[in-house]
Formats: sequence, structure tokens, C-alpha cells
Amino acid sequence: MPFAAVAAIGAALLISGCSSEPAGPTAEEVRATQCAGFAELTPGYLETQADQKTISDKGSSLEERTDASMRIMKRTTDDGRRTHAYDCDARSDKELFAEYISK
Repeated sequence: MPFAAVAAIGAALLISGCSSEPAGPTAEEVRATQCAGFAELTPGYLETQADQKTISDKGSSLEERTDASMRIMKRTTDDGRRTHAYDCDARSDKELFAEYISK
């Protein structure tokens, strides 16, 4: 094969973006990985983390700290315990999932 033909093929491959590097994960794959990690968390973990942050925040009012403490105590009893896994597609977990993936 003449050099000009090989050079033309090489240039065409370069221009078309042909790369030996594997493509990164798709947005769907990234979300699936995030959803799987979210679902693996212990139920109630994220709510407790948020309440602990409120309690330790010097800018939180006494009422906010008291409410956070009460929520933590309630979560330790059977009637307040979350019994189902987190679900990235559930409307009730939407805010928690957004917080989870932002970290």
C-alpha cells in the first residue's frame, strides 16, 4: 500500500475520533452505580447523619437541636425505625439521593 494511502487512512481515523482509549461510563451506568451504592446504605443512616450535623452546628437553635435529638431517639425505637432500603427512584428519597450524590 502506498504511503499516501496509509497516511490518508490514518488521518481519517484521527479526524473521526478513533481512539484506543476505552470510552468512559455512560450517564446511565454512572447513575446505576450511584443508585446501587445508595441502596446499600443502612436504612436511616442519612437521616441520622443530617440530625447529627444539626446537633453539632453551633448556628442551630436550641429548638432545631432538640428536634434533631428527638428524631434520633425516635429512630432507635421500632416505631420510628426505617425498615426499607433507600431507593433513588422513590419520590420520598429524592432529596436524600441528591445529597448522597453531591458528596
